[in-house]
Amino acid sequence: MGGRSRRHHPLPLQEGQPDNLYTELFPKFDSAEAVPTLGFALDQDPVKTQMAALQNVETQYEVPLFTGAADPATKLPEFVAQLKANGIDDVVKEINTQLQAFLAAKSK
Repeated sequence: MGGRSRRHHPLPLQEGQPDNLYTELFPKFDSAEAVPTLGFALDQDPVKTQMAALQNVETQYEVPLFTGAADPATKLPEFVAQLKANGIDDVVKEINTQLQAFLAAKSK
């Protein structure tokens, strides 16, 4: 097997999986290409206020929505409205700006 495949520790095969699953799968890792965004890290400073506010919104809505304790028909639109009111669009715009700059610099 190729270089990267030797570092993978396969899980035991599950019922119904072919015996050659890993011998067929591992060579594909060696020919895989890295995604273009590999290495990108967001500089949160330009949106740190919005990020903090969004974290508070998430904390408020996460448990009720994810556990089914709240009716998603009413709470989900409220959650989305709070995300928008607290700057999610600014954060997305900043992420896109930084990502485009990262990709442009990477392609030079």
